[in-house]
Amino acid sequence: MAHSLHGNTFSRKGMGKGKKGAGKDTFIDEEELFRQEIKSALPEQAILRMQPVLFESDWNVPTRTSFELSSSPGIAIVMKSQVPNVLRQVGYTQNSVAMITTQSSSQLHLRGYPSQELYIRIQIKDESGDSKELLVRRWLTQLGFGKPVEPTGIGEQVNIPECMTKIVIKFASFCGWLPESLKGSTVMNLLTQHVNENALESLQIREPNSATLLAHDSVVPQLLQSAGKDGLFVKAHASAESKFPLEIYWLPQEFGYQDSLALAEHGSAMGLIAKKVVSTHHDLQSGSILLKTLIESFTKEKELPTYINTSRWRLECVSPTIGSAGIIQFLETKGWSIHELLYCGERHAVYTATKMGSVGPMYYRHPGSTSQQLRFKALNSLARKEQAAASQAERSKTTASTAAVSSSSQKRTAFLRTLTSHTALQASPKREAASRPPPGNTGQTPPPKQQRVDGDRGS
Repeated sequence: MAHSLHGNTFSRKGMGKGKKGAGKDTFIDEEELFRQEIKSALPEQAILRMQPVLFESDWNVPTRTSFELSSSPGIAIVMKSQVPNVLRQVGYTQNSVAMITTQSSSQLHLRGYPSQELYIRIQIKDESGDSKELLVRRWLTQLGFGKPVEPTGIGEQVNIPECMTKIVIKFASFCGWLPESLKGSTVMNLLTQHVNENALESLQIREPNSATLLAHDSVVPQLLQSAGKDGLFVKAHASAESKFPLEIYWLPQEFGYQDSLALAEHGSAMGLIAKKVVSTHHDLQSGSILLKTLIESFTKEKELPTYINTSRWRLECVSPTIGSAGIIQFLETKGWSIHELLYCGERHAVYTATKMGSVGPMYYRHPGSTSQQLRFKALNSLARKEQAAASQAERSKTTASTAAVSSSSQKRTAFLRTLTSHTALQASPKREAASRPPPGNTGQTPPPKQQRVDGDRGS
């Protein structure tokens, strides 16, 4: 009775301690049991009130709960366990619908759904029930197939300059670089021999035999000039190539690493890039300013072949079974004058040409295989100029064809106009209206009614 008065009716203290309790006691957390009972007893609205919510003013669509999210425009914070139900609720829609999660779409196995990481404001309830604002980093995943959901931004919109360039480094195995020897401190010590270490950030060693970092724009030329030294082949990431446009001069295959490195010391050169870091074939990268003059002076001084009068192209998505001979035969049937086939690999071929052929959409199909789309890519300035000129000529041809059609339509309209001008439109003759009887009651039944009345009487 005393235990029940003090609220210890369900206390488990002392249980299993008798003589019969020879086995090992099992520890039971009473507080955890109580917490689970409270959680299961909470109404749905109370659970929703404890969930973090978004600020309506931060988004270009209405904010909703995960249970309310549907094919209508909206965004909601969704827990991982709720993702399958939310996908069923939303289905396919062209409206702007998105969800906020702690993981990216790839981590949630949502292949093909655009996802980006960003900072967002959320509002949560603390232990006392008061609202609290937090700035957290979450993933925004688009669920709709139309216009994306976007944050509207908070406060003043400011402009912040982007002064860092992503750099990719390849470590050549023929220079002694092994995966176990790739350490950030070692790589940084080699790079700081050429540039100030304060201009380099976010160095990340990647597999296999590569690394990425961010470099200030002012030191990128120095990094490119150092490319090839100590087995570090440095180049700008594909996303930043437009900031530092460079021409690639392909060295003959008989040039080894040391010979190529010596040639890279020329004033017009910008270091070496390696096609494959496991091979001994290297490509020389030259500056893009006064490109033809630089390459011409460089090749004449070093007694190397000059490609300034040939355009360089890459043909992508070709099968290795086609071979070099098959690629040359195919290109010549399309109007190309091939100067030299520089490379023929597993999926693409690189060649120079003195005359540009067709680069329009085309595909091929091998017996027993699916169709494969071909793609031509211009690799030097001359090729890009030829491609631009071909596109301009195609647009001019389309414009001329449209103008010819328009001229034909105008002539037809003018001819029809002459026909209508020689033919007078005559008005339809008016039909004289029948004279109406004078108003007033005559006392006689109209003829139609008279017939019906007589018929009724005859029956």
